[in-house]
Amino acid sequence: MTFYLDSVKAEKEQKKLIICADDFGYSPGVNKGIIKTLKKGVVSTAGVMINSSFLKPVLTFYQQNPVYDLGLHLTLNLSEKRPLLDQLREQVIKFERLFKQKPSHLSVHCPKKKADFLKKAGSKIGFCLKIISKKYQLYIRGEKSRKSFSFRAVKDVEQTKEAFKNIIGRLTKGINEMIVHPGEQNDSELNSSYSAFLRQMETKVLTSKEMIEILKREKIR
Repeated sequence: MTFYLDSVKAEKEQKKLIICADDFGYSPGVNKGIIKTLKKGVVSTAGVMINSSFLKPVLTFYQQNPVYDLGLHLTLNLSEKRPLLDQLREQVIKFERLFKQKPSHLSVHCPKKKADFLKKAGSKIGFCLKIISKKYQLYIRGEKSRKSFSFRAVKDVEQTKEAFKNIIGRLTKGINEMIVHPGEQNDSELNSSYSAFLRQMETKVLTSKEMIEILKREKIR
């Protein structure tokens, strides 16, 4: 059983926080940031972009460190003629073939123009995701959580730490999920509206001793 699914089954009276790093495989800098936050920080799990050009380092990392929990961060091309359901199915099959196991959870990557993407296909994606979840017996991220938070870096490290602390203060008993996007600043391959500078700031906060101690002090598992 994976960490992620074990966490979902935690007792309802406990405060449980799953910190999930999205975009594993997106770029070299993102890969380095996620690996660092998994190894030295508070990140619990990561969502893999299985069709990314930078997947090989992710596979190498997992082969050398199979204890880490990985889910599937699905990418969709709405301009393709192939049905969305086929795109999702192919990525699940590819993940299982390469990683020799099922992903611990499913989530969907939103491109730069998030509003347009969701407006165009949001309901259809949700419908297809449920079909895939049922067929392959996979957990859709957020299905059983009490609260879900999106953590974002702001102007500087200190203000970003405050944003993290604010989320911690809003956790409730049961399963809470926090979505993060760590990375490294020197990342020429990154093509994202969320900059490498901000991603590196997340990495610094998510690996800081202060944040690790806060979770321990608050007895958040």
